[in-house]
Amino acid sequence: MILRTLLIAASLATLSISLGCDSGPPEDATESTSAAEVEQEARELLEVTQDYGRSQQQMLERQAQESLDDLDAAIGKLQAKLKDASEDAKTGLEHALDRAEQARDDIATEMADMKDATADRWEQASRRISAAVEEAREARREVGRALTGTDTAMANRDEN
Repeated sequence: MILRTLLIAASLATLSISLGCDSGPPEDATESTSAAEVEQEARELLEVTQDYGRSQQQMLERQAQESLDDLDAAIGKLQAKLKDASEDAKTGLEHALDRAEQARDDIATEMADMKDATADRWEQASRRISAAVEEAREARREVGRALTGTDTAMANRDEN
């Protein structure tokens, strides 16, 4: 929402400057300087807005990539443990593995969508990737419980 507001403000400032500059020659040098200053401030605002948007996107991409890396490591551990697990233990491990793989797929999909998102779809894409990262954290906790042998159902009951 902040990004959208800043983009709208920058656009309006640029439009106002454009309209003001087309109204004819300035009456005195003060008005000309004032219009030039406003135009420069509008450019600076637009640049700051763009920088902010880029930094937000980079931060989300880093968080998503860290989640992917963490899930990849957890999936590898689960797959190794599944090979040696008893039949009783396999159910919980397989459930945790399925959830971790689904969370990983969701983040990868959202990352691809976010890279293609236009400015007006950026907010929606950032919310979706944030939700996918949160789901990955939950899946990773479940993986941790499965790897340590904590019963998933009991752990979920205890959290509520």
